[in-house]
Amino acid sequence: MHRETPPESPLFGYLTVVDDPAHGSCGGYLVLNEQGRPIEFHCTAPVTPSRAQQILYGPTLRASLYGEQVGPALIEKAKSPVSIVLVNQPECLELQHNTGQPVVLIDEARSGATGSASAFSKVRGTGIASGAPQLTLFPELLDEIRLISTEGDEEIERLLELLARSIDLAEPFERIREAIFEAQQVGGEGQGSDERAA
Repeated sequence: MHRETPPESPLFGYLTVVDDPAHGSCGGYLVLNEQGRPIEFHCTAPVTPSRAQQILYGPTLRASLYGEQVGPALIEKAKSPVSIVLVNQPECLELQHNTGQPVVLIDEARSGATGSASAFSKVRGTGIASGAPQLTLFPELLDEIRLISTEGDEEIERLLELLARSIDLAEPFERIREAIFEAQQVGGEGQGSDERAA
């Protein structure tokens, strides 16, 4: 059942792609409220590029697959509009160009043992932090958070600080991976999943 969220309450989209040799690449998209609670979830059926696509796309295959095919399809399917999309794979940064959504890259490797630290990069324009990036730190909130941003990203900072008060910014990616694994077990190979949060 879909829960209506007041317009003033921001929503956050989490998107990742899981590569599995047995199943192919499956994308998952989880929409959370500011408390980190699920609003809706979608995942794709497995996608396996042909050998010809692997050859022709070469090193650009993952960026094309994640940022131009899987990611935009998931965002388009969602009913809840989000303020920002958080991703954990650089290849997903293409989403900004293909959806017009602000995209934030979370570095899961920097997530702290306390569950309160992550690193993130704001993406604008034609690349990561186009123009001269500045480094903004939030030592009072999170131990190792970094925001690489350009001028005018105060709203992104505010939203991420708000969400980080409730959850580790990297933690929802693990939820998505587990949900995709569960969908593969329940639905079998080649079956997609599409669920709204209860």
